[in-house]
Amino acid sequence: MQNRRIQALLLFMLSVLVISSQLLWQLWQGGIDSHHLLADPTLPSISNVWGLVLLPMLGALTACRLVQAEGAALMWRCVLGALLYGLMLAALFLNQQESILIGAILLTFVLALWLPLYRVEYVVGYVAGLSFALGPVLPLLPASPAIVIALISMKVKTTLWRTSDVKKA
Repeated sequence: MQNRRIQALLLFMLSVLVISSQLLWQLWQGGIDSHHLLADPTLPSISNVWGLVLLPMLGALTACRLVQAEGAALMWRCVLGALLYGLMLAALFLNQQESILIGAILLTFVLALWLPLYRVEYVVGYVAGLSFALGPVLPLLPASPAIVIALISMKVKTTLWRTSDVKKA
């Protein structure tokens, strides 16, 4: 249990370090970025400073889940996998590979049918990975429908599983 508490603290501190280093880098490069919704200058912009609230909050939620959950190694793999996926999307966005990026975003919705993307460990990795390109708040916009799809998929699978068990009995 003590090992999990150390891992949870490490995860929280890592989320604080990621956003703090990103904001310090932006500050030294001429100012902290803001991103317009849907990349439309007529829509409001969201400052990356909100990441000081969002990313540590997601890190703390993941840390709490890490302490309570059985499979700590699996949780770390989920965080790492989502982080790598978010970094891939960020690289595609920064290199202006729109056609591949659209396909990868659509793949997120397909993955939501099988993976439990509603879990906070997936969300924190995805947001942390994409925060380098879009800031920490905007990645939640494309993640939200995928989270809903994953929740509905989980409910449907659970319901079908229970009804098949009732028919067998």
